[in-house]
Amino acid sequence: MPEDDYQKKLQAVADALSTAGCQVSIRGDGAARFVFAERDSRAVEVYQADDEVCIEFFPTGEEYSSTEAREPSYEAATERVLGWLNQI
Repeated sequence: MPEDDYQKKLQAVADALSTAGCQVSIRGDGAARFVFAERDSRAVEVYQADDEVCIEFFPTGEEYSSTEAREPSYEAATERVLGWLNQI
């Protein structure tokens, strides 16, 4: 995926998560860029991996503990991330 397209997709994810009340940033450089979002005791990273969108879920405070999931689109990834970050 061209870098400009990748940046636009990451920005759309970041905008959706920010609108939902999450603390969001885009980190990294070039093809290694990713969205980092945090809410309460949960955090996620969203990035492109091969032909899928990879999501890493991190319960805050649990060092080096993460669960990975893959979605076919950024829209599906955003919905899954919002559902997980909004769980109590």
